[in-house]
Parts: sequence; C-alpha cells; structure tokens
Amino acid sequence: MGLGRSNVVVTICLLLFVGGIAGVAAYSGLRAQGSARILGLAIAAIFAIPLLMLLRALPKFLAPRRVVLDGHGLRIQHGRDEVLLPWPQIAAVGVGYQRTAREPEKAPLTLEAVQEAAVGRLQDYAREALHVSDARKLALEIFPAAPDAGAAVPKLRPYWKQARPPMAGLPGVRWSFPLPPVTGIGERIADGMRVIQPNRWLGWIVRS
Repeated sequence: MGLGRSNVVVTICLLLFVGGIAGVAAYSGLRAQGSARILGLAIAAIFAIPLLMLLRALPKFLAPRRVVLDGHGLRIQHGRDEVLLPWPQIAAVGVGYQRTAREPEKAPLTLEAVQEAAVGRLQDYAREALHVSDARKLALEIFPAAPDAGAAVPKLRPYWKQARPPMAGLPGVRWSFPLPPVTGIGERIADGMRVIQPNRWLGWIVRS
C-alpha cells in the first residue's frame, strides 16, 4: 500500500505557494522605494528560509513510502530503506485516529501570524482536493509481542511510543507510524489485515 501520494501533492503545493510569495515579495520590494522596499524584501527573506529548508529535504519528502503485508510479516518501506516485523513479533495491529477540535479563527496581527495562516489555509485546500479528513490524525499502530521489542528495531525507534493500550492483554508500548490523513489508506490496510492476519487485527482505535 503506497503512502506517498498525499505527501507529494502537499509538498509541491507548499513549494509553489512559498516560492510564489517569496518571488512576488522580492519583485515588489525591488520595484518599491523606502519603507515599502524594506517590507517587501523582509517578507521575501522570511519565506525564503522555509523554501530553502523544504528544497533541502525534498528527496526525503518525495521518497515513496509503503506498508506491505505478506505471509512473512509487516514491512515498512521508505525509499530504499525497509524494515520487516515478522508476525510472531507482533501482538496486534490497528489504525489509530485522534479527533481534533478546530480552534476559532483569529485575525492575524503580525507578519508571522499572516505566514502561519496562509500555510494553514493552503493545507486545508490540499486536504479538500485529496478528500482528506482533517478531524483525524491517522497512524498505523503496531503492538509488539514483547514489551522490549523497540530496542531490537533501531530504524523504527522514532515511532516507539508509550501509551495506554486499547484493550486488556496488550502492552503499554507500540510503534505508531504516521499515515497520510486519507481514510482510504486506512481502509486498504484494514482489508489486507482481515485477509492475511485477521486474528491480529484490532480495527480502528482511538489514539490516546
């Protein structure tokens, strides 16, 4: 199951958005005089910083990400890197979600607030184009058969979390692997688990 499509679209939209603002602000600043010139160049510089950071991390953002379920276990692939978790090392698998309440919009009063509001609005448009649910933070929740399994898989150490188990008999630790906020991806994982490992499938669970 590929996970990279929404990341690619959002990354390209952010590049166009941030780059466009930086370019327009720089062009306007160079044509203006006095304080307007300073303001325009300052805005261009502010947006140039995240643009450079995004360009530097572009290969990582665009590398394909996949979750593969087969008879051997659960594989997580990111570019050329691959990690296999054999089924005997996995107690259960679920797709977690966390509902988030929307905060009331406030009028931006500073240049930083304007920047944050613009980026947030762009992300909303990208979510709508991709049929994304912004009310959920989706993650592939993998519960280990042994509570100390995290040390044996160093590549997945950033995803090792402590949290209250969703049901009795499961450990209080898990690998929580973020998924794009597209419910269809969670459904495809659910379909694969029901076929390959139905006894280990927890279903959709609320992330604590």
